This record gives sequence, structure tokens and C-alpha cells, in this order.
Amino acid sequence: AWIAHNKITEMRLANIEPEVDDTSGQVEFADLDWNWTATVSETGVEFLYRVDVAVGLADANNIIRTVTGFIGEPGVPGESNRVWSEIIQPNEETR
Repeated sequence: AWIAHNKITEMRLANIEPEVDDTSGQVEFADLDWNWTATVSETGVEFLYRVDVAVGLADANNIIRTVTGFIGEPGVPGESNRVWSEIIQPNEETR
């Protein structure tokens, strides 16, 4: 699960809107070679993407673990997400 979590974190930290697509690669972890495949799909919510990362040993043709995460729209460091910042604040009458 570490490899999948790391890949999702790398995608989030890239701070770019992900493409709806499949990407794959190989990484060494714990003295073993691993294959990973990341599948990005739309969620139906604007600027929110689902990422499924499947991981397996490089010398085997099976998936050991799949982890799902979500990536929001890219943001400016230190600023809140645009969607959340548009929440209407209560006025004096509703307090």
C-alpha cells in the first residue's frame, strides 16, 4: 500500500490537474522491483478526480494491492480550495 499511497501523494504534490488516463511505471521499494498503474477518472464533481493505483511485483503478473484516492483542483500554496472558499457566510440575521 505504501507505493500506491506514495504515487497518489506525488500526484497531489505536482499541483496540476491530472489527465483522465492510465499511467504506469516501476519503482524499487524494500529491495524489490514493483509495477504500478494509476487510473485517473472523473467523479462527476467539477475539479475532483478519482485515482486508483494498482501495485504488484515486477516479476509477477498479479496485483497485490489497489488504493483509491482523490485529487482536487490545483491551488496556490497558502490559499484554500476555490470551491470551499465560495461557501456563503452567515449574515447578521442568521447568527
